[in-house]
Amino acid sequence: MTLKPRPLWVAGLLTPPLTVLVFFTVAGAILLLNGEVHPFMTWVGGLLFAMLFGVPTAYLAMGILGWPCVFVLKRLQRLRLIEVSIASAIIGAVVFPAFLSFMALAELGRALLTVDALIGIATGITAGVIFSLIAGLPARQLSAPLQSARHR
Repeated sequence: MTLKPRPLWVAGLLTPPLTVLVFFTVAGAILLLNGEVHPFMTWVGGLLFAMLFGVPTAYLAMGILGWPCVFVLKRLQRLRLIEVSIASAIIGAVVFPAFLSFMALAELGRALLTVDALIGIATGITAGVIFSLIAGLPARQLSAPLQSARHR
């Protein structure tokens, strides 16, 4: 399958809200599977919270940490799904616990060493995959003839 390359700025614009939406959907599904059914307004409130605080935090992380990683990977000619996802996982492992700490939902020192960091890693990988798919980044290195044909 050949992915159609799109401008990186389009991927950067769409990735934060899509990542938060995927995170909220997965978290909601896990709560439902665990039998924690909440009233409708709780779900609306949770989604509103995710969009009001999660999306700006995701844009901030993208701007401060994500874009520099993208530019470094591009300069090194390593801008691929795997590398972007690894960088995003590292960013998520730090940003998610920091977000929880900032929102007074967890202590930063404890959050960095617990399941919160694992959730951050999973969220970061999700963001990396979403970014890569939107940007049309390859999953692996293209052979030299294919790579030169792709950049024409």
